[in-house]
Amino acid sequence: MLYVVHNEQGRITQANKIFAPAPGYEGQLRDLGYSFVQDEKRMIVPGEEFWVHKDKLRKRPDLSVLAPRRRIKAGGAERAVLHGVPKAALVTLTMDGVQLYQGTPGETLCEFALPVPGLYRFAVDLWPARLFVVEIEAVA
Repeated sequence: MLYVVHNEQGRITQANKIFAPAPGYEGQLRDLGYSFVQDEKRMIVPGEEFWVHKDKLRKRPDLSVLAPRRRIKAGGAERAVLHGVPKAALVTLTMDGVQLYQGTPGETLCEFALPVPGLYRFAVDLWPARLFVVEIEAVA
C-alpha cells in the first residue's frame, strides 16, 4: 500500500510504500496529524506530476503557455514573448543560474527584452499546475 502524505494545498510532502501488512500505520499517521491518501496500485508518486485534491491522487494539469519563438536577437530589437501566462502565475527569468526577474506580471501576454546574447530560462509557476519551463536563446 502506498501512503501519500500531503499538506492543505495538496502538495505531496512524502510517499511511503509499505510492502508488508503494517497494522496501526494509518493510526500513527493520524496521531501525528498527517493528511494522507492511499493507493494500492502505484509504487511511487513524483510530487512534480501529482497532487491530492478532494482526497484523491490526481495528475497535475499542464499550463497552456506558449513561447512562439525560441531564438531572438539580443539587445532589445526583438522580445521574448510568452502567450497564455495565467494572471496569478509567478514568472522567473534566469540566465546561467542567475535570477534576472521574478514576479507576477498580471498579464496573459508577457514580453521580455533580452539585453545580451545567451540562453535564458523562463519558468511559469501556478499551483497546482505543473511548472512550465522554456529556454529562449538571444543571439548577437
